[in-house]
Amino acid sequence: MIVTRITLRGMHSVGAGDGSEFFFTLQSRCHSIPYQANLGTQKNCKVMVEKIHGLVHIQLLNTPVIRGDTRIMFFTDSRKIPKGYEKSPFFFWFHTGFIVDGKLELSRSELDNPHKSKTWHVFQEDFGVTVQLEEDAMTRTY
Repeated sequence: MIVTRITLRGMHSVGAGDGSEFFFTLQSRCHSIPYQANLGTQKNCKVMVEKIHGLVHIQLLNTPVIRGDTRIMFFTDSRKIPKGYEKSPFFFWFHTGFIVDGKLELSRSELDNPHKSKTWHVFQEDFGVTVQLEEDAMTRTY
């Protein structure tokens, strides 16, 4: 599978609200070097912000094929955004075998670190992540 887009929801209370403070890694067990993208510089991604709705849409570019257990981990240098385990504001794991209709939606309570009440002043109740994926020729055979 290939991750095509990540949407961050509830961003109105997170930093500048446009995601520019974040960079992230995407790593799957089928490749040893993690994919990296930077929202501020738009390295390996294009960012579209719907600030009035608190949405940040990240279109991934040059995305590797992922298979099996996969982790997406967001980072920031901002002191205004709380970081928890692994010095990350939020991250999550998923297995590509459980993806239905090319979409994974996670609420704040399903994300590592924002589920903790001490971060709720930044990651409010409507915070969440939607990941959109597509099949690729390689994974269709599995």
